[in-house]
Amino acid sequence: MFLCDYFGRPAFRQEIQRLLSQVESMHTLQRAIHNGPISPRRGRTREQMTAISGALTLLTNIVIAWNAHQYEQVFKRPDWGRPKNHMRHIAPIAHAHINLKGTITFNLEQQKYPGQNKGADPQNASNERH
Repeated sequence: MFLCDYFGRPAFRQEIQRLLSQVESMHTLQRAIHNGPISPRRGRTREQMTAISGALTLLTNIVIAWNAHQYEQVFKRPDWGRPKNHMRHIAPIAHAHINLKGTITFNLEQQKYPGQNKGADPQNASNERH
């Protein structure tokens, strides 16, 4: 029955292709987060592999949730001039605008003692990396 619908109804086939494209885009996002195999090394347990896989899924979901939030903010703007059904064609899987491989620097002293470093130059402050 599915094949009859797929070959006989062009709108159904187009919708299936659109969904498959979105799934492949999600896999592309996961490869951007971690490029390379997640293979068991000597001594790596099933629990460790599950944790690694879960971490990749969590990071993927964080990117998707952040993008969805940003799309929602744009959609709510009064100058949004597109039809309501336009959003169903946009998947929140884009990631080119997100720093996935860079080093993020935090000024932990400023967080520990807020108000004491007000005059410090953030470029010259000693930062700890995490």
